[in-house]
Amino acid sequence: MAPSADTNSSPHNCPRRILLVSVPRTASNLLVRVLNVHNQPNVLTNELAGYFFLKPFLMSSREFKKSPHEWTAAERALVREAYQNALGALEDLAARAEREGKTFFIKEHATVIVNPDVADPPRDAGHKPELDFFRLPLPERYRSSSSSSNGAAAAAAGTFSPNNHTILPDEYLATWRIVFVIRHPALAWPSIYRTLHQLVERGLLEEKVLRVDGGSSMSLKWTRAMFDWCVERSQAEGDFPPPVIIDAHEVIHSPGAVLQFCQAAGLDPAALQFEWPTEDARPKKSEETAVDEESRRIFLGTLMASKGLIKDKTPATVDVEAEEVKWRAEFGDEAAKMIAEKVRDSMPDYEYLRARCVLG
Repeated sequence: MAPSADTNSSPHNCPRRILLVSVPRTASNLLVRVLNVHNQPNVLTNELAGYFFLKPFLMSSREFKKSPHEWTAAERALVREAYQNALGALEDLAARAEREGKTFFIKEHATVIVNPDVADPPRDAGHKPELDFFRLPLPERYRSSSSSSNGAAAAAAGTFSPNNHTILPDEYLATWRIVFVIRHPALAWPSIYRTLHQLVERGLLEEKVLRVDGGSSMSLKWTRAMFDWCVERSQAEGDFPPPVIIDAHEVIHSPGAVLQFCQAAGLDPAALQFEWPTEDARPKKSEETAVDEESRRIFLGTLMASKGLIKDKTPATVDVEAEEVKWRAEFGDEAAKMIAEKVRDSMPDYEYLRARCVLG
């Protein structure tokens, strides 16, 4: 898919805002590094370049240690409050970017912003999920000033069209320039399993969580639905730009694709970087717990120790059957079988999205 020619349009006259949607182990942090987001001229982001909604998402594994459909009413309320607080913190920084006349950039994993009742519905077919419970109201600054008193409640609730499975209303998503990064499932799935297994070995994650989750956040169906939502919105609204998507292989092997992606997202190509100093000695963040610090080092270890692009991490061709042999040797037969099943289940969504990347 060719990038939009108009990279400066802002839907509904909202400030420039870029949302990079990913899933874990798709080289999204590498892409942020290559785009040099923290040193882009006239761009504002936080230290992590996003992840505002990660805390409520992690509650199920770190605190509740069970699936969302098993949460108590009190636990559901805590997650709902955490999502609302995350949106408030995000909007506070977005407001600062607007005051300073800067573009606001964040990255979020697709599953992190998916409605928990959609991502993991009740197993009992007779019990319908309460989809409205986790749907956040549209922040007041984005509501239409022409709404009548009778329409105020509807304006506050916002709209959730069929392909919007997130906690955020259509009207709010439409204030963002939404871009995507993907990676071949046969590379991404074993990577997340390997990472989660390291967390288990170090006592940072319970074995039960690894068995229950097993990388469920890796599903590309939510990315595909959000991509399709963007396409539909672009076709219906002339001022909403079409989505742009890049594959991790292009990030590593094709500077031209990165350039196209950068321009389509509305960032400055002159700031792109393909080499950088290592971060092995990076100090612990002020509000980071020991668990958070160790988890960060496990998830970002390769990137932190690198000085540039490591091309053998993403080969040009991927033979799933050959990779499965490697998984059996590394993880054992049971885990390898699970990974292979997940990879094959993910391939239709991956191939759909891959065909629509900047280089097709």
